Amino acid sequence: KIVNKILFVDKVTHKITVFDGNYDDYKTKAAQIRARRAAKIADEERRIKHLSDFVARANAASPTNHSIKKAGHTRAAQLQKILAHRTQRDVEYKRVKMDLTPLRDGARFPIMVDNLWFRYPGKKLLYRNLSFHITGGERFLIVGENGAGKSTLLKLIMGFLTPERGTIDINPKTDIAYYAQEQEQLDLNKTVMENVETPEYTDLQLRAALANFLFFDMDVFKRVGTLSPGERARVALCKLLLKRANMLILDEPTNHLDPETQMIIGDNFRDFPGTIIVVSHNPEFVEQIGITRMLVLPAGRIEDYDHEKLEYYYSVNSEK
Repeated sequence: KIVNKILFVDKVTHKITVFDGNYDDYKTKAAQIRARRAAKIADEERRIKHLSDFVARANAASPTNHSIKKAGHTRAAQLQKILAHRTQRDVEYKRVKMDLTPLRDGARFPIMVDNLWFRYPGKKLLYRNLSFHITGGERFLIVGENGAGKSTLLKLIMGFLTPERGTIDINPKTDIAYYAQEQEQLDLNKTVMENVETPEYTDLQLRAALANFLFFDMDVFKRVGTLSPGERARVALCKLLLKRANMLILDEPTNHLDPETQMIIGDNFRDFPGTIIVVSHNPEFVEQIGITRMLVLPAGRIEDYDHEKLEYYYSVNSEK
């Protein structure tokens, strides 16, 4: 609803196409372009098969059958012309389903927050008597206006900050993997592969996992410091899932990711069998992973997930 022009860089042709309109307009027009391209490729494949079959029959014909031999040479020339100028194909990579099973089962109530108070020095209170619990296996969204303390709450749960009052009890059976917006868990001097290495996985398994996050072939040997913010985010998210924790805490996991990549990455988290706590301004990602409940800040109110309510909260926040 915000943009009125989109520049699309084609990953196959590397050409830039300008689309007028918003993102919904772009999706419609881009789908039409993909459909026309697919139809053109299908027609080319049909002609290639037809000419290839004819040339094969001509080559197998008797040497004395001059007419078929001549026709075979003509068709072979036509075939070479089509092959030389055919529409570029997308490089298709097979993504392997990751084993996301946690190393151990989590607790029925992995996190209990009771009468939590917190403020930064010299600032107003972010939470006063905030209480809630997390149920094992649920998808829990923290939503609220900017500055309401969404990311701060995640840092309190992780123990990076200390409450002014109240308690945060984490069940001993809770194994947490945490994704921070800053991606400080990455070593910029190491390669993509080195950043995700862990003794529990072979190199082949790691490459398969990285393929699920769109790192193929020689991509895995790039130094992380040379990557774009979006590519670094994909490395960090892959590393997160490879920890095989039973709880994921995600702070804006789709920041820096383009919409198509968000959908691919979201599939991995949708299949995760453990518990997820997430802060996200991305309604598509929230829908995709199957949010069950929401904590609305600063009110501290717990609500069952409702798409229309969430759209309202997002719209109010974007207007401020």
